[in-house]
Amino acid sequence: MPADVSLPAERYVPGHGRAPDHAFFAAIKAKCPPRVSDINWRSAPPYLFGFDLYAAGFFWEAHEVWEPVWTACAPNSRERALMAGLIQLANGCLKLVMHRPKAALRLLGEASGQVGEAGWPAGRVMGLSPIALQQEIAAFAGVVREAAVEHHEALEGLSDRRPGLDLVK
Repeated sequence: MPADVSLPAERYVPGHGRAPDHAFFAAIKAKCPPRVSDINWRSAPPYLFGFDLYAAGFFWEAHEVWEPVWTACAPNSRERALMAGLIQLANGCLKLVMHRPKAALRLLGEASGQVGEAGWPAGRVMGLSPIALQQEIAAFAGVVREAAVEHHEALEGLSDRRPGLDLVK
């Protein structure tokens, strides 16, 4: 987490609670370099802060700070595919919190596909192993699918079992 930034007081879930502080996010997004790649991702504060947000269950917020990073990645690059997958993963987890398992499963499928594109050829991309992450997303989608079939209560807290993002700095 950047030294001058802390987690928000509460996570934003669309349709519930207060709207997020857009000025807070604008300040973080402004720290995004004009181009983010496998070479300079360590110096992209929004990229790194997104991992802290995701790990703490701030899914809307993670998506919000990762968007400018995605935009700063070269078109059709492994980095851009990875960022699209991370954004969809955060969105899928957010849909679980919102008790929308069908939307969550659709987004997790998209996340898996995007992360899979980033994984070819094999190796790390921006500190992550796309192949390992794709496997984790697929396993998580299976758990979500199973819980959705059982009943709605089985979805409660399921986002806490989301894939971990093992960033190697």
